[in-house]
Amino acid sequence: MTDEQMRKAIVEACGWKPKIFKDVIGEYSCGQPPDYPNDLNAMAEAIAVLEPYQRELFAAELCVMLDISHCFERGEFHESSIADVATVTARQRAEAFLRTIGKWEQQP
Repeated sequence: MTDEQMRKAIVEACGWKPKIFKDVIGEYSCGQPPDYPNDLNAMAEAIAVLEPYQRELFAAELCVMLDISHCFERGEFHESSIADVATVTARQRAEAFLRTIGKWEQQP
């Protein structure tokens, strides 16, 4: 997916809406959706909307993407994987997020 496709899909999944202001002239909206594929803070906010079981799936998706075979042991997140996962880019997190919620579209 392109960054713009990812951004749009995450915006929809998170229910982001621009702020609407009303004044004597009329009504207008303000703000742009976050740039999820390029902003770690925005991705942190997106990940926060996941249910607890989805967060586990998200972590598993990251491990698969990074090819970290030791990521989980006995069903629990293995501590040696923390450094590997901590360096994941916003784009990688966005992809894992979209895979977690079933919205990832592979490019031809």
